[in-house]
Amino acid sequence: MKRDISHKVQECGGRVNAHLAHRARFGKYGERLALLYYILHGYWPAPRARREYVQTDLLLQTRHVLVLVEVKTRRKMARLEEILHHIQRARLAKQVAFWAAKRPDMAVRLDVVLITPKWPFIKVWHSILS
Repeated sequence: MKRDISHKVQECGGRVNAHLAHRARFGKYGERLALLYYILHGYWPAPRARREYVQTDLLLQTRHVLVLVEVKTRRKMARLEEILHHIQRARLAKQVAFWAAKRPDMAVRLDVVLITPKWPFIKVWHSILS
């Protein structure tokens, strides 16, 4: 699924901003790598609700666990506090509460995944919130 970045190009006065397009491709690349990582660990994509408070990058599940995954793609390794500020955490907590109410039969977990081009390539922070 390709993401349309034409709105970002229009924000730059109509001229093509190669740096912005590169960042969008780099982010989608990170999301694909994170999806592959989770599939290899036994997760599969879960159906999304039509209206959510916030959209995480991935929504995955196993038999008893629903995992909301926020993917951050960066050039170098960083700490969790550097890549996810408190406003984003509050929005993600709302979405976790939404899914916990919608799926009371499953444990809901929020993971933050950092993808980097250098070793270590992937860093996962797991957090079971309900």
